[in-house]
Amino acid sequence: MQYLSMHITDIVQNSLNAHATKIEIAIAINTPANILCLTITDNGLGMDQAFLKIATNPFTTTNITRNIGLGLSLLNQTSSLCNGFLNISSTVNISTKIHTQMQLNHINLPPMGNLAATIQSAIVANPNVEIIFTYLKDAYEFKLSTAEIKQILDDIPLTEPAVVKWLRETLTNGIVL
Repeated sequence: MQYLSMHITDIVQNSLNAHATKIEIAIAINTPANILCLTITDNGLGMDQAFLKIATNPFTTTNITRNIGLGLSLLNQTSSLCNGFLNISSTVNISTKIHTQMQLNHINLPPMGNLAATIQSAIVANPNVEIIFTYLKDAYEFKLSTAEIKQILDDIPLTEPAVVKWLRETLTNGIVL
């Protein structure tokens, strides 16, 4: 995939397809250690151990309309190309956790892409899903939780145009690349 944000979109979509009601997205950049980590955790249907063993195979999918599942295989390939790794842990009917670590300055590391738009789109397109986004870069931390936002907004929906605009501005200002 052209951008890391596209990997995030793909994995979030997998979580939604697995009926997740809570998705946690965490990006941690450690400049001195030259490491970028991406972790996405959900409370969806999970995967059994047999499926987990073949989850990064490009021809493995639970989709009934097509018989390819390129997302995890592409993330695995990107991780490997960047001197990193991909770990997947899952428990049926409990959760799935996708964790990848890559060399930050590796020539094959795709650019981040428009991360603010990616997270904003995930939130606005899925207002009934709790999304927690954490962005760490060295000593800097930015965190956004839709549950906390909804509590403050009371009856105002996340899809309200003013809220959508606020989300974009907050995410854009909070993500320091």
